[in-house]
Amino acid sequence: MTGSRIVPKIALEDVRPRVDTEKIGISYSGGGPRVIIELGCARAFVELGIRPAVIAGVSTGGLAGAAHALDPVSGRGLDLAAELLTRISTRRLGLDKLNVYWKLLLFALRRKPH
Repeated sequence: MTGSRIVPKIALEDVRPRVDTEKIGISYSGGGPRVIIELGCARAFVELGIRPAVIAGVSTGGLAGAAHALDPVSGRGLDLAAELLTRISTRRLGLDKLNVYWKLLLFALRRKPH
């Protein structure tokens, strides 16, 4: 074989990822209601004394991540972000219980049976 290289096959079990067991990170996704749930997980981190080395977020999660980064030890930023996002979600997105039930009912009625 002229001009070609022979590349040895590597089995996946031969490749060991480097894992840092001393550090943890948290990532917040976009979407207000989902981020509120993620803030609950972050609250559990705070209560267990777990301080993330890296905090990331996108869209609404970026706001939550910034609030978390303000005080990752006591979690005061988490409380502020949860309160703010709950207000935004219920007022602007129409996510009070009645609206959620109504939207689920309408969705179910419009859905075609398989």
